[in-house]
Formats: sequence, C-alpha cells, structure tokens
Amino acid sequence: RPAVGALGEQAAELLRTDPWQLLAVPGVRPEQADGFARALLGAGCGPDDGRRTAALVGWLLERAALQGHTALDAEAVRAALAERAVGDPDAAVRDAVEEGVALVFRDGGEPAPDGEGDEEGAEDGAGLAEDA
Repeated sequence: RPAVGALGEQAAELLRTDPWQLLAVPGVRPEQADGFARALLGAGCGPDDGRRTAALVGWLLERAALQGHTALDAEAVRAALAERAVGDPDAAVRDAVEEGVALVFRDGGEPAPDGEGDEEGAEDGAGLAEDA
C-alpha cells in the first residue's frame, strides 16, 4: 500500500500507464522501477522513454531536496541522467521542464519568467528545482 500513499487511490491505473511513477514511492530506486517497467511493458520501454526520463529528473530533484538542497545545477542533473543510461540528457532535462516536472532557476534564485528561456536555461547551466 505504500504506492497508494504516494500516488493516491488511482495508483494502479497510473502505474499501468507510467510504471516509472513508482519512483515517487519512498525507497524505490531507479533499477527497481526499470525492472517493474520491463515486466509491465516488455520491449515497449527503454532507457530514453520520456516517462522514464521525466521520472528520473523528478527522483533526482526529490533526493536532492531530502538532502537539503533547494535546486540542482542542470549540468549535475544531466550527468546523473547519463549515468543512468539516458542517451540524450539535454533533451531529457528540456522535456522535464516542458512537462512541469522541474523549474529552471537563474543565478539570482528566481524562476525564469513564464515562456522566457525555459528550454535555453535548461541547457546553459541554470539550476533546476522540483515543481512541487
């Protein structure tokens, strides 16, 4: 029942459509979510699946928040994604920003104004924070 606690009453349906949402459950690691996704989706999933990369960005930001960080350097997020076999970490970060999984912050600590440079900021070393 931890999945229901983390994902709500619709956890089963959510996990059927996006098995990597399992990463929102405390204590679940990417390797476990990948195994669950392979068991559920078979050959229909891979390391660059957009659902996987978005969930990984969220997981990385959540872990950082639990360690007391309010944001992570975008380059650190890209490096961590590359370590987890994501083929195009730049695209993964851009997609996560576009999907609202992460917010782009400039050096001043303020989020980028809506519609202004989110994609560019995700590439130029800006920080990322979880979109709570």
